[in-house]
Amino acid sequence: MMLRSSPLRCALPGLLFIVHCILPNVPSQASGQQSEFALKIGPRHSVQVLPRDGVQQVTVTGENPHFWLEFIPEQASLQDTPVLSFDYFSAAPLRRFVIKVRDGDRLQPVPISTLPIAEGWRNVRVDLRRSPARQLGKRLLFDFDADVPASFRVRNFQLVPPQPAEQQSEQRRAKIRKQRASEAVAWQDYLSAKAEVRTTNVNIGTDEIAISWQRDSDGRLAAGVLERPLWTAAYDPLEGLVEAQQTWESREMTLTVPRFVNGRDRATSRWLPVTAGDQRQPLGPAAYASSWSTPRREFARPVADGIKGVGGLRVPLPDDHPVVELGVKHATVNIVVSGLIRPAAKSLPPGWTRWTFEGQAYALNTAYVERLDRTIGPLSDEGILVSAILLIGNGRDAQGQPRSLLTHPSARASGIFAMPAMNSEAAVRMYGGIMHYLTERYTRPEQPHGRIVNWILHNEVNQAGAWTNMGDQPLPRYVETLQRSARLVYHTARLFDPQARVFVSLTHHWKKQSAGEGTYVTRELLDLFARAARVESDYEWGVAYHPYPEPMFHPDVWNNNVTFDADTDYITPANIEVLVACLDQPQLHWRGQIRGILLSEQGVNSLSLSPSDQKLQAAGIVYTMSRIKQLPAIEAYHYHNFYDHPDAEGGLLLGLRDRDTQPKQAWRVYRAFESDSEASVFEEYWPVIPLPRDQAVRLRPVRVP
Repeated sequence: MMLRSSPLRCALPGLLFIVHCILPNVPSQASGQQSEFALKIGPRHSVQVLPRDGVQQVTVTGENPHFWLEFIPEQASLQDTPVLSFDYFSAAPLRRFVIKVRDGDRLQPVPISTLPIAEGWRNVRVDLRRSPARQLGKRLLFDFDADVPASFRVRNFQLVPPQPAEQQSEQRRAKIRKQRASEAVAWQDYLSAKAEVRTTNVNIGTDEIAISWQRDSDGRLAAGVLERPLWTAAYDPLEGLVEAQQTWESREMTLTVPRFVNGRDRATSRWLPVTAGDQRQPLGPAAYASSWSTPRREFARPVADGIKGVGGLRVPLPDDHPVVELGVKHATVNIVVSGLIRPAAKSLPPGWTRWTFEGQAYALNTAYVERLDRTIGPLSDEGILVSAILLIGNGRDAQGQPRSLLTHPSARASGIFAMPAMNSEAAVRMYGGIMHYLTERYTRPEQPHGRIVNWILHNEVNQAGAWTNMGDQPLPRYVETLQRSARLVYHTARLFDPQARVFVSLTHHWKKQSAGEGTYVTRELLDLFARAARVESDYEWGVAYHPYPEPMFHPDVWNNNVTFDADTDYITPANIEVLVACLDQPQLHWRGQIRGILLSEQGVNSLSLSPSDQKLQAAGIVYTMSRIKQLPAIEAYHYHNFYDHPDAEGGLLLGLRDRDTQPKQAWRVYRAFESDSEASVFEEYWPVIPLPRDQAVRLRPVRVP
């Protein structure tokens, strides 16, 4: 789930946000001897369907509206009749209109677009092969939001063979999938390759970068170093100039290269040892900076005297905002990076200023920067540690193209946010430029604008389809891109702040893959991310976890169906010790210690605003905080949300205050946490929890292989 500060759009993590693939205004047509199969609307929920003369009038009557088509004939298949054709008539767009294919026990979404206004009958053809499903199953599900038009008409549901253009389109998609799969394998081979040379240090000096190597054997070795800038993937061809070539006779060697080339700072690049000459065969993995001899700012690691935090703060923070009254020590602030910078133009809108970085001209959104100053500054002045959540917008123009150069070109339009475009030099240099601006501005010792302590990437990356969209990607290819984004932020921030860290944002799913498009198993993603970090010189990354209860609507968080082992489906307040135990493993440590853990977004729902439901929500917070405070490895707990946002959060009432800003019982309980009144306030709510207190708060042993 997204940490939301108004005006960001938000949604539940379980909701499916699907990418566009509709081919409108194409008539249905069978090919060869294959048949067409007519289908009708069958079971439904929160919709009324009135058939008349072959047309179905669909009227939304409540929450979670959807309908199924009747059973698909056994003769139909994704091989022969993979295209669903239907007509619709609607006076308004049908947004987030998702078709799902049953594949075994999973419902696989088909990437479709918002259906535009149709003031006459409009035909739509949906190629079901674009879903992850490998068979049609028994039914097709039409799922949509309650905010679609109250009534629209549909007719002529058919499964038909593909037309030549659709077949060619599927062949192109298959070719892309094959290429991506090949690159995923190539990256894993790169991580596993035996290294003849090990990089022991990459030092960033004022004008030079010194790369130190070590090997186990003696003998002459002609070697050099190849720069691998951040816009190149590890599986990309080895292009560029081999620098500092020397004949190596000892077991240790240090090469130096210029830090700046044509005005570009190469401090964030990685450096690959290769054989000298034209062959350029790698001798080991590339390595990033691991030490800095250039002057940096003097900072001690900031440590708060408590874990209580909050998220969902407005930007800018109103002067009368009651966050200080809550007594928090931590806060998260969303920064939509793509909204801060764009390529320069001859004329700029109000609030934008021309800005140059490394010889490139950009437009900087100074009005947005001022709003951030008015949020981060006051929080820092109160001694509250600020963590920034870095987001990449996924907005589209009238032609459906990304509005920002920073949006990954493979991102599908259904994603709320996107992965940064790490495959483009222009995009990466712009991304690097704005991160240079942010990390310099918000790490100044005198804190004129406030200080950002932690940098969180990006949002719930294991639910990429909704929150960090990169299109349909194998897990290794997705993680490889995420790794380079994290490196860009980390190595840029470390130029100024020797204590800077980056954190990977993850949902409460652990071993269970969440439903929908573009989702990954958290444990597998994290293991692969950590392995890649170790191979290319480890750095100080941590985990920003979101241990919501499961299911999220239930305030009785002690009833979560979880286990106390590394194979648990979910990590929630009821088994939060599993997260610490799984991260406290030698292969995941940073210099012998457990990595930083932020619980950067979570909350407890109140089913209504009745006193009894508010009391149950407050009891859920008492239970949660009583368990979490026993785990010293957890640095912060950011409660989400400050205010109720039921319209934006699927009906959830997570807030400490209601939508009219009035305090709820949850506010009183959370304000008491880590204060002198904690014991007395908490005591009022323990009778609501149907567990002996010692059993409720006791941390359980965790089984980790």
